[in-house]
Amino acid sequence: MFELLPGVGVVLPGRAGVLRFGLDDRATGRALVALDDARAVPMLDATWTHTARHADVELTACSNEIDWVAPEPTELVLRTVVLSRARPASCGPGVTPVVLDGIDLFGHPAADLLEALDHNLPPGLWLELPPRRGYLTALRLRAAE
Repeated sequence: MFELLPGVGVVLPGRAGVLRFGLDDRATGRALVALDDARAVPMLDATWTHTARHADVELTACSNEIDWVAPEPTELVLRTVVLSRARPASCGPGVTPVVLDGIDLFGHPAADLLEALDHNLPPGLWLELPPRRGYLTALRLRAAE
């Protein structure tokens, strides 16, 4: 189970711990090692990205962007986590729970989720809704600005 902690990060499955916003490249990589197929993805613009997979959920962890005009060098830290389904959302609910406030976001039809959440999403959370009735395909959680 993944648990979203808006403003903090994501609780990873099993005993992998919490993937916290603000971690650097190495700490993010170490946090994801407990998941399957964890790897760093080279980026052309000097930022960093890590990916991992757990059952039917793919996780992408990304650093902030470099501020090229800042007077001091930008410290690259974890700012965004994307969780996406590794199989089509038309196949029904996800196998691995992705939970926000006790609600499995990949386990219920998108329309039901929006109603249960009363269309009030926490700051920094974005949901990728299916084109037709169905289940969420992905979500993005960003650190507070």
